[in-house]
Amino acid sequence: MDIQGEGFHTSIWQHSDLKSWARGFFAPNFIILGLISSLTPRTAAALTFELAVSDSKSHEVSFVSSVYQWNPIAMRERTPGMFSISFPEPVLPEIQYKFLLDGKWTLDPHNPITAPDGWGGANNIYSCSHYATPIEAEPSLEFSQYSVKALKITDYNGELRTINLLLPVYRTSGRSNLNKSVNLVIFHDGDDYLKQAEIRRVLAYRTAKSSTTEWIGIAISSIDRMEEYGLGARSQLYSKWLTQTLIPLIEKRFIFVGPRRGLSSAKRIAVGPSLGGLFSFYQFLSEPGFFNGVIAQSASVWFARDQIQSLALAYPTRRRVDPSILAIVDYGNFETDNLISAIENVSPALKAKLKNQFEIQSYPSTHSWIAWANRIPSQLEEFE
Repeated sequence: MDIQGEGFHTSIWQHSDLKSWARGFFAPNFIILGLISSLTPRTAAALTFELAVSDSKSHEVSFVSSVYQWNPIAMRERTPGMFSISFPEPVLPEIQYKFLLDGKWTLDPHNPITAPDGWGGANNIYSCSHYATPIEAEPSLEFSQYSVKALKITDYNGELRTINLLLPVYRTSGRSNLNKSVNLVIFHDGDDYLKQAEIRRVLAYRTAKSSTTEWIGIAISSIDRMEEYGLGARSQLYSKWLTQTLIPLIEKRFIFVGPRRGLSSAKRIAVGPSLGGLFSFYQFLSEPGFFNGVIAQSASVWFARDQIQSLALAYPTRRRVDPSILAIVDYGNFETDNLISAIENVSPALKAKLKNQFEIQSYPSTHSWIAWANRIPSQLEEFE
């Protein structure tokens, strides 16, 4: 049996170990003459991988990659001996991949770029053409004028927590800017947003570029994500501490100061990914008079589907929707069907109440920080 073909192109993700079933790379007992794998033009949305097998026997061929969390995806035999798979190019830096032919692993012979697979073998790597860092890498004047201030505060459980406050340098000395409104963003999984998504740079850039809006962030991380983000009893205590103690304290001390003293509120936006996205969505729905917006990235709505559905149905119906309100819930097209369906099933109830101020956004991406970091700048911009 020969595998025939030429060339390769493909797309996206970061390093990921194979699951236990994928242990080892087994040398195929056939001659590899080549692999056909083609990328549609840069302006197109789809990638196509093709594997040609020259004999007339029946074969099982799967595409195994980081895009699909290393689950084997069956390739279709579109013409005799020609197996292929197509999917949108994800907005991520790279894909790691290989093929499973009749239970045996094989690498793309026309792609010399590989990386260890974690089990003694290797994966092919393709660098994606559409991925780009959303914020410029070099420090700027705006960035140097934007600070991260560590604060310690006792939480609802009597434990001392460190949070990071992101704000223009002049606010650390008690000054404010009356010419701009304030958007206060609460970043759940805040340490990761600082490191993985460079939110200090994102907020500094938005503050410098906007003539109307000043951006301030609270980056806070959970001590126990499942307990505090999973919508159990502890989640409710955590949420009340945030809305009744922490956020009002930050506003009083750092936002409504100087000429702004005595003003009532800023526009408050809850942001989080995965379980943090679930908790952000919960806060927005359960405290409609407190939060003006939410960005729930790849929100794990499936984890508390009934609870979120009930909150969406109970969300206040107004004759005229407050124009300051905006809810964004997103997912990647390569995420699990369970996650995607849960988000889509809960959306009609909220769409009926918020109309165009509720957005379900989908992206050709996976459940990863690379994806969330790539799209948070444009999502924040929608709140200006």
